[in-house]
Amino acid sequence: MLQEANDEIENLPPAVKTVKEVLILRAYVYQEAGAWELLREVGCFLTRTWPEDYLHWIWLAYGTRGCRTLEEAEQLLLEALRLHDSEPMVHFKLASYAALLGRLDEARQHLARAIALKPGCRVMALDEAGLEPLWDELRKPPPLQPPTHDRKTHLRLPDRCRHRVP
Repeated sequence: MLQEANDEIENLPPAVKTVKEVLILRAYVYQEAGAWELLREVGCFLTRTWPEDYLHWIWLAYGTRGCRTLEEAEQLLLEALRLHDSEPMVHFKLASYAALLGRLDEARQHLARAIALKPGCRVMALDEAGLEPLWDELRKPPPLQPPTHDRKTHLRLPDRCRHRVP
């Protein structure tokens, strides 16, 4: 199926092959096929042309990790972080890479930021092999936060809305 998808892309006219949507499809195909050098090449083009999309940086890092080094891939994500600090998946992948490199405190910080931005990252982390050193911590329920209740800001119903007992 991946080969068929790639063949279809290859049969497109040359001018269409560099359209953003076609390159994104190509990145998906290369990622699934484990074609790291090709994924890196497409990711590099996407990040230079459209750096505002965080997913392009994830692909570039993922391809780089597959064909070069984890450290080099991490550096690319740190560069992406400058543009995409509020993107949970950039923090999530940085957490995974830091954990794989044995820097668990840094991994916890990035993962906490990812979870703060997107609570579903907590469950995703239990499926991310790179974060295995943190799985026991993640299985524990998060601590309950006491409600922040300030009497001064507590909303009161206007008198006309209150139920009056005769």
